[in-house]
Amino acid sequence: MSYYHLTQFAILPLGGGGESEEPLAVVSAVNPLRHTPTNIFGAAQRVVCWSGWFGEEAQKFDRDFRTWTREGWGALDAWCDGVLPHAAAAGATLCFRPHPRHVLADAQACVTFLKRREGQPVEVLLDAAGMLTAAMMARADDHLKRAMDALAGHPAVAGIVISNVVASKEDPELLESAPVGSGLLSRALMERMVDAVPEGKPRILVGGDVEGQAREIEGMGG
Repeated sequence: MSYYHLTQFAILPLGGGGESEEPLAVVSAVNPLRHTPTNIFGAAQRVVCWSGWFGEEAQKFDRDFRTWTREGWGALDAWCDGVLPHAAAAGATLCFRPHPRHVLADAQACVTFLKRREGQPVEVLLDAAGMLTAAMMARADDHLKRAMDALAGHPAVAGIVISNVVASKEDPELLESAPVGSGLLSRALMERMVDAVPEGKPRILVGGDVEGQAREIEGMGG
């Protein structure tokens, strides 16, 4: 199994041990709903970014209902239309990480977006736990299953984030990603999520002790 570590600047291979190991992606801080579309690729073959929010950087995870309306989707589409020719010219792909407060807020939004952009150099990261909110925890099993069923095997999913969640310190409605082996999701839920990861899909870990997290996952039978 291929494991990677999601850091602030890149998604790096785990245990490769060599400078020749290529990152799965470069992580960009660009905000598609506010920034002018430019060439963000450079030498990167894949760039990961959020799908966008209307506020400033400090308001990245604030609630803004415009994000999920035609205004938000239109802004994301316009930005993609400006950026994707650069991706095509570079032979690169643009990959979005979903979040409940951004345009790609849930699995259905991701599926819809990928269908609209079919044939273009666009991907998403599947972050099933990362799309949960505090209000969804009572039915977390159902939400996780639907996200994995809808996207885990999708050819435009570049990798699958395997993480737990904890309560957000900033917003009681939100959750934050936590390492495998900690957090609010039970081991049984984590095992079911791991079992749904297709063979060959990159497994992406967050937080510290990623080697320990990988061992934990392997101990789940993954």
